[in-house]
Amino acid sequence: YLEFESDGHRMGEATTSAVPPTFEIRVAAEWEIDRVEVVKHAPGGERPFPVVFSARPADWRYEGTFTDTRFDANSLHYLRVAPSDLEMAWAGPISCPSINVD
Repeated sequence: YLEFESDGHRMGEATTSAVPPTFEIRVAAEWEIDRVEVVKHAPGGERPFPVVFSARPADWRYEGTFTDTRFDANSLHYLRVAPSDLEMAWAGPISCPSINVD
């Protein structure tokens, strides 16, 4: 089970923001979860895409939030989950173009 939202927008949606976006993460798995990560892609940004948030729940579920305080450009955020059995699940992207507010 994966839920990945940003300020009320679900994975696969696009939103604009004048402030750093906050992401809500809810994950449940059949096995213990080793890592929950948010990976960010920004045009002209780092490659491979950097991990901008990481949690190690050591449980079969995780709920939390993350605010991208380094948000300064159009970006895509993906949720990556690694259970302890070494398989992976991905969710997203959520497209977050920035807007300039004067």
